[in-house]
Amino acid sequence: MQMKMFHSALGLLVLTSSTLMIEVSAVGLHLTVSGKPKLGILVLHHLIGVAVAFVNRWREWRKCISDAGKVMKQSGIQVSETSPPVI
Repeated sequence: MQMKMFHSALGLLVLTSSTLMIEVSAVGLHLTVSGKPKLGILVLHHLIGVAVAFVNRWREWRKCISDAGKVMKQSGIQVSETSPPVI
């Protein structure tokens, strides 16, 4: 995992990247209604990598089930009650 930090006059910006998720966090000081400083954190998650990994796993799982069904048909096992056994 790579981690990069950038400092600015407004606050701290942290960029974190990994193979599954990229997270961007911005930390800064904000004033409340009473005038007191309050630490505010804005976080933005890019879940594109997570979604892609999930879809790839889903496709692999479906392919595995499909391959198992083909093997069952070729070996002569009845796949369902409505279909005749394949020999």
